[in-house]
Amino acid sequence: MAMDQYGIKVNTLRDRSRGLQGAAQPGPSSMRNTLIQSVMRVDGGAGAVARWGTMWIRNRLNEETVRLWTAAVVVPLDCGPRPRVDDTIPPEHKLRPIALSECLLNLVETGVVHEDDNDLKNGSNLGS
Repeated sequence: MAMDQYGIKVNTLRDRSRGLQGAAQPGPSSMRNTLIQSVMRVDGGAGAVARWGTMWIRNRLNEETVRLWTAAVVVPLDCGPRPRVDDTIPPEHKLRPIALSECLLNLVETGVVHEDDNDLKNGSNLGS
């Protein structure tokens, strides 16, 4: 994986954070994407996120911390009414479960995947 002094490239995280959807539902901690975007704009914020992300991908966080960050909330998403087969039966709604996880973890993971994808396209060795 391509890494800089922090492990994960700060510029990759900056680029990925710009694409975060501000209206996305928060995970268990109620942290929103807009908070991550604000942190990334503050002096030293992107570096702090990159260092946290490097600790995450290198498995340097204790078990309790990992448990907190990997928690998720499952909420139902109403996809609207199902087609009615029989007018005598009340309409049913199609519900789809959506897992909401922590946006900081999602940002770091997509940054790693993005870097690995670039390495593969460029013919670089992963893990170097």
